[in-house]
Amino acid sequence: GEMHDEEILAIPAEDDAIWQGMNENNDKTAGNPSATAGVAVVPHAELINSNQPLPSYNIENALDAAKMFEHTFGLLVYDPDEDAFFEFYSRRHYWVSGCAKLRKSFKALAFLLRQKFPERFQGKESRELVIPFSSGDYPAIKPLCMDHFRHAYDENSPPGWKQIIVDGNNCYHNVAPVLHFGSVFRQPNFFPSMIAMPMPVMGHLPCFSRWTKTKTVCPEFRRAGKDPETLLPLGDAQGLKWEDLIPQVVWRGTEFSYLVKIHPLLLRPTFFNELIEWPYNQNGEDEVRLAGLTAGQVENLESRLDAIKARAPKRAKQFELQINQFSKEAAVTSMKERYDELAPRWKAVVLTAEAEVQAKSLGALPWADMKFSHHISGGKKGPTVGAAHFKGWEDIGFPATGEYINSVNQAKYKYHIDLG
Repeated sequence: GEMHDEEILAIPAEDDAIWQGMNENNDKTAGNPSATAGVAVVPHAELINSNQPLPSYNIENALDAAKMFEHTFGLLVYDPDEDAFFEFYSRRHYWVSGCAKLRKSFKALAFLLRQKFPERFQGKESRELVIPFSSGDYPAIKPLCMDHFRHAYDENSPPGWKQIIVDGNNCYHNVAPVLHFGSVFRQPNFFPSMIAMPMPVMGHLPCFSRWTKTKTVCPEFRRAGKDPETLLPLGDAQGLKWEDLIPQVVWRGTEFSYLVKIHPLLLRPTFFNELIEWPYNQNGEDEVRLAGLTAGQVENLESRLDAIKARAPKRAKQFELQINQFSKEAAVTSMKERYDELAPRWKAVVLTAEAEVQAKSLGALPWADMKFSHHISGGKKGPTVGAAHFKGWEDIGFPATGEYINSVNQAKYKYHIDLG
């Protein structure tokens, strides 16, 4: 169950070619030996915020951290003999698309270390350095360890059960510090040695590198103007005042499996008939009225719709719109009943659908405009509008899909929200 040298890939910072074909070179099977967990430590974030030094660690502590991850984890190693930084990636960790962010994090970290601490990296005169780090939208911790730590810090877990939880399964509390370039856990005691770092995407980590190198602010944070190096559009630059802005909460984003490892039971709904069956399953179904129709009336209309189209196309069109509105309202009601089970971004979509239903009855503007602009299909990112996966939603006017809104047009809205 120990990690051996042949199970580690050493990747130099300067060599991009080595990263090609990594998907075929990584074993998806990881060992799971028993071990004894260490004593919980003070969260490193608290130590940093109080200007206290971090506890010392050795290579074993660093490898212990690696055993808790499924992927997107590496060891940054400074080799004095080569005067170079290398990344070590375990062959027991499988390769995912998120490893591109890991690669970017490694390059930026190696650059910043040498720029900020040049006296520490002087070739053979210096000591070796090992820093565990990871990247991604959230830490790729093994589900088993996630479950163990979740119960270990639950005040309702009996003391005896807590000890069983933290013993074995390579789930440790006293591993080396892990710099995570992405979102970290809200409760710092969950993974005490994890330290939040900037995301390796535009507007975040690259801006630290840019400032270190040129002492200039990223274009994303500079007011848009004639200079092409300025990209931040502000409403007043477009001649807009507060009262001119659209009074809605706006959001656009991608529908993907965020949080699935941490909260595997959260739902990402797919369109199916059962989703809008709520009115048909109630006692006294004819008393349930949505969009001016009962479930019985909808069934009756659907059975006669083709005949109506033949003799009165315009009237049939009106009935179709009314049936779709019924389906939309039924979907809102059904999904609201399971609201707590939905993934965060789908909750936003349901709130938007509910706002549209309420606004239609009042003849007002919906307060919410939160929709998916993109989704992942076959490993590729594409627009949701017109996509086959979302056709059922679009057919009933359910706002799961929305057009992409660029930053200039986003500046025209009063309220913005970011969703995990």
